[in-house]
Parts: sequence; structure tokens; C-alpha cells
Amino acid sequence: LFDLSQFKLSRTNEEMFKGGHQMMNLSQLNGSIDSLENDFGRIKKEVVGNMKPYYLFLRDSNFYKEIVTAKPVALKSASLTQPDPIFVNALNSARGLKSYSYSSSEDLDNRKYLVAKYKVEWHRKLTLSAACFILFLIGAPLGAIIRKGGMGLPLVVSVIFFLLYHIASITGEKLAKEGATAPVQGMWFSSAILLPVGLFLIYKATSDSVIFDIELYKSFFKRFKKIR
Repeated sequence: LFDLSQFKLSRTNEEMFKGGHQMMNLSQLNGSIDSLENDFGRIKKEVVGNMKPYYLFLRDSNFYKEIVTAKPVALKSASLTQPDPIFVNALNSARGLKSYSYSSSEDLDNRKYLVAKYKVEWHRKLTLSAACFILFLIGAPLGAIIRKGGMGLPLVVSVIFFLLYHIASITGEKLAKEGATAPVQGMWFSSAILLPVGLFLIYKATSDSVIFDIELYKSFFKRFKKIR
């Protein structure tokens, strides 16, 4: 027996994790997704509205029309010791716009990533339930199809299919969070791959197939050796 009282273990407060997206149900995730998407759209419009006045070369602006019809004016050459205020103001405006656009771009990317995380979590709650059914469709007929090797060989093949599902699921989730694909496509990518495999194995099991019979493949390749 070990005395653990000196570690002073205490239960973590559940309120700290209640607001996390992983602890929400589908209805709560829907509400959070709507709020995040509304905030994303509102901030995006604000960024566009704040940056648009700096782009005076837009053809629909009155300033562009005035520039086209204006006569050229000779500007004084900029001195190294006393630069022209026109160039200084233009340089400061360009630097300010660059800094604002950079920070706004990072903020929008983070908000877009957060929306993707909530959508991924929404689909995860459905894909995990579907995964149990799909892996059952794969594992159940393996015992009837694989007739040699006892329990070991069907178990090994089932683990291989599970690893394939896990790798495909992680890949699709990563692509969805990075914005390379839609969350619905990324999260259902693994299910779309293995569901036809499970239905195919069910069909082969009902038709008494010998798809996993090693002797069948050995005899098939022996034909090529005879031809040689």
C-alpha cells in the first residue's frame, strides 16, 4: 500500500472544460458555428471597408476619374536630407496599410481555423458512430471468409483495416482544419473509402468466397511458372 495523501490530488473543476468544443453536443456546436461564422463575416466586411479607401485606383471611384483627366504636375525632387512631405506621407500610409493587412489576415485565418475546428468536431460525433458500423461490416465477414489461421489471422486483418481507417481519418481531419478541403469531405473521407470495402466483404461472405485463401493465389502464380 502506498500513501498518496501527500500528493494532495484533487478533482479538476468541470467548469473549466464545459465551454470547450469537444464537450458540446450537436445543437451547441451548431449555435457556436453560427456565431463564429457571423463574426467572421462581420470582421471581413470591416477589413474590406477599412482598406478600400487606400486603393484609390479603383475604376469605379471618382478619384480615378480625376486622375485620368488631370494635367501632369512637376514635383520637386526628393532631397536626401529633407525628403518631400508627399513622399513621407505616402510611405507612412503604405507601411500602415501593410501592417494592418498583415494583422487582419492573421486574425481572419485564425477565425477561419476556429470555425473549421467546430465543424470538424460536429462531424466527428457522427463519423465515430458510423465507424463502429463500418468496422463491424469489415470484421464480421472476415471470420467466415478466412478459414485458416484460427482467430489470429482474422484479428490481424481486422487490425490492418482499422489502421487504414485511422490513418485516413487523421489525414482527412488535418486537411479539413487546414482549409484544404471542406470539413464534411475531410471527416467522411475514411468512411467513404472503407464502406464499399465492408459491403464487398459482406457480399463475399454470403456467397461463400475464398478471397483470403492463400492456396488459391499460390496456384494462380504457379501457372506463370509453368508457362516460363
